[in-house]
Amino acid sequence: MAESKAEESSQNPVGEPDSSNPDSKRRGRDARSWLIEWVIALLLGAIVSAAWVVTSNMTSAEKWNIPQVYEGDGISMLTWIKAAKEGDYHFFGLSFVERLGAPFDANWNDYPMPEKPFTLYLGYLARLIGVIAAANASILSAHVLATMAFYLVCRRFRWCRWWSAVGAIVFGLQHYIVFRGQPHILMALIYTLPAAISVVYLVFGSKRMESGSKNRLWCIGVSFWMGISNPYFLNVFLQLLIMAAGLNICLHRRRENLVTAGMSFGSSVFGFLVSNNSLFLMMLFAGTGANTVALQRKVSEAEIYGLRPIELFLPPTTHRWELFSGLGEFYKSQQSYQQPETLSPYIGIIGIIALLCLIFFAGKKMIQNKAHNVPLAFLFSGWVLLYSTVGGMNHALALAGIKTFRATNRYSVFIITMVLLWAVSRLHLKRRRWPFPLQAALGVAIVAFAIADQLPHDPRAENRERLQKIVDEDRDFGRLIESELPEGAMVFQMPALDFPEGGGMGKMRQYEPLRPYMNTSKVKFSFGSNRGRMDAVWQHYIERLPPRAMVNELRNYGFHGIVIHRKAYTRPDRLLTVLAQLGLQPRAISNEHDFVFVPLPQPNPQPQLPDLDQLTIASYGKNWTRLDVNADQTLWSVKWWTEIGLNPAIAPGEVLHVNLKLASSQACRIKCFTGKLDHFEEVMEARSTKDVSFNFTVPMDAKYLQFRAYGKDKESDADKQLEFGVNRIQITRLAAGATQP
Repeated sequence: MAESKAEESSQNPVGEPDSSNPDSKRRGRDARSWLIEWVIALLLGAIVSAAWVVTSNMTSAEKWNIPQVYEGDGISMLTWIKAAKEGDYHFFGLSFVERLGAPFDANWNDYPMPEKPFTLYLGYLARLIGVIAAANASILSAHVLATMAFYLVCRRFRWCRWWSAVGAIVFGLQHYIVFRGQPHILMALIYTLPAAISVVYLVFGSKRMESGSKNRLWCIGVSFWMGISNPYFLNVFLQLLIMAAGLNICLHRRRENLVTAGMSFGSSVFGFLVSNNSLFLMMLFAGTGANTVALQRKVSEAEIYGLRPIELFLPPTTHRWELFSGLGEFYKSQQSYQQPETLSPYIGIIGIIALLCLIFFAGKKMIQNKAHNVPLAFLFSGWVLLYSTVGGMNHALALAGIKTFRATNRYSVFIITMVLLWAVSRLHLKRRRWPFPLQAALGVAIVAFAIADQLPHDPRAENRERLQKIVDEDRDFGRLIESELPEGAMVFQMPALDFPEGGGMGKMRQYEPLRPYMNTSKVKFSFGSNRGRMDAVWQHYIERLPPRAMVNELRNYGFHGIVIHRKAYTRPDRLLTVLAQLGLQPRAISNEHDFVFVPLPQPNPQPQLPDLDQLTIASYGKNWTRLDVNADQTLWSVKWWTEIGLNPAIAPGEVLHVNLKLASSQACRIKCFTGKLDHFEEVMEARSTKDVSFNFTVPMDAKYLQFRAYGKDKESDADKQLEFGVNRIQITRLAAGATQP
């Protein structure tokens, strides 16, 4: 009978003392026992650290100063650490990065930043060991924190130390952390999840939720930490919290638990508001209200990045066993579209076995009409699947306009957290039936298998020398720039791109314009301010001026030079030739010719700031590219539709004059419109151009001029292959009653 009750408790653990262990109450009250638990947790962290260091081949100081990734999101993460190191990244108040966004300070307040406490910790660590070494330490920290947190939560449930330790190591070595790595390290901090799941269980069934109880304080504290950590994880945590409260109403009706659920929910929301206070401060004081452009999501992304349940069982292509990696390669080869996070949900062989056991156990209880014994892990994992799967609840919400949480494949980590917690609870019950030598052998085998299965070979083995060379060259380039310029000098970067998530251009990857910032300490750069506000997008306007006018404007603003990202252009030498004709010669070129620095003579000693209110074009939106920006300044579309953003300061009712030249490589019709207001529709012959000008009164909520190409005779799927160009578009405000500028 006692075992039956213990079994029921293990399926829906609520953190009560284990009645099968008469000493548990005494140990729970003994503060020294928790000191022992922390020591054990640290030892487990050391085991995981050793496994990671050996498999990642991080066995020398030189290797710690080579980044795992030096492109895309990997550079973005390094930049956040760099800003925190230099004191420009804050938890409270507004964050403006002094050395980015020149001639202003880069605004980093419109984009929700997850895990601010952890980023600040990395900034302080970078002051001691350097930015790249701190980024590598962040990966190790994610593994260690996950291990320690899982173990301590298991011990809070009074589960035996041995199986708590085994489960903690398996959890701490999860492939999810390995896959995220440096580029998405803030998404890899899964140490909060075991405690979050414990809150859900307590709200569902704890009998000790009275006011001031440890359980209630635990729930409120963990919920607050969830609020200041990762908004992605907070989203599902709040869903599970509401579900637990609903189940409590249906099955237990304990008022104290419902009060705790409400307080926990409020604590999470409060934590989120505290952590993202800069978002609301910008809305209040920026003058233009909320910046909806900084964080843009599409409905299609809910499908692209949604969770595919089969990927829980498919190993990655980086797996150390050829059979397993081949399975991942085969799966990817059969996909019509491969998104960057494919195969990230893999839960490991141990996790798969535990999940199948959970499904079997739950099915058995339902067949036996013992639904009250169905594990909460089964119910809540089912909800996570229903919400996260491609075509699931999140996809429906995206269709309804709620598109914030696009990458629901990341919620696979909730499933493995609940599955492993359930597995430890079951092994805890079975411990009395098995002799300890058998348990010890089985536990060691599980840990060894998890290390081999979930940690790949050194992910940098093939690229370490190349990465070191690129980093060294960037450092040399940074030193060359700073040797040419006075402290605080401003450098304009070409091409002008949006930040964050602004994409790349040509062969230049997203966030590569941050590399010069990463490797200097005294120079300001123009890139790096949140898109959507005019203090960021003025540079798009400047870049598209004729070369002489552009140079004069930059000198007037006080810029000392230009950094050209050569990989972004199809013919970068042509741009350098144009500048040379103006008497501007390059003074620093990176060894791989990724960057060229061109100094500007005699910058204005009393620089003027760009008049943001007079600029009309805020951004060149999505789907534009420039085949040769230096030849004729033509912007070519990469899809059959494009858009040009208008300055948010333009008020409804203002009259604008638009002048542009259309170009088309194929016969088509090009339509320009703003919302439901049509401006023109022109019929274009193949390889033709046409001058167009028009006036229009700005309607309410007008943010873009939109362009679309159609077949010359009728619309068809072939329209998607059409491309067109816009040459030197000029948008001018008109005075009242005027018809021309």
